[in-house]
Amino acid sequence: TALVIRLSAVKQTKTLNKTIDSSISGFLAYLALGKTVDECIQAGAYCGFECIQQSGCTYPDKPSFDPETFVV
Repeated sequence: TALVIRLSAVKQTKTLNKTIDSSISGFLAYLALGKTVDECIQAGAYCGFECIQQSGCTYPDKPSFDPETFVV
């Protein structure tokens, strides 16, 4: 299984460093919360989506993850 982040949705690509680590971390965090695999994939994709737009592995002050509106 592969996790694909659509670069067309990314506003500004700053770095790819740590994007995969971030994606896996988001996936595992949701898995630890007992979420479904689909929800875990959504969370992982969101983390990668945010990370790819930041310098280094940082996030905006207020993340806006909503599994209902963020679609992989």
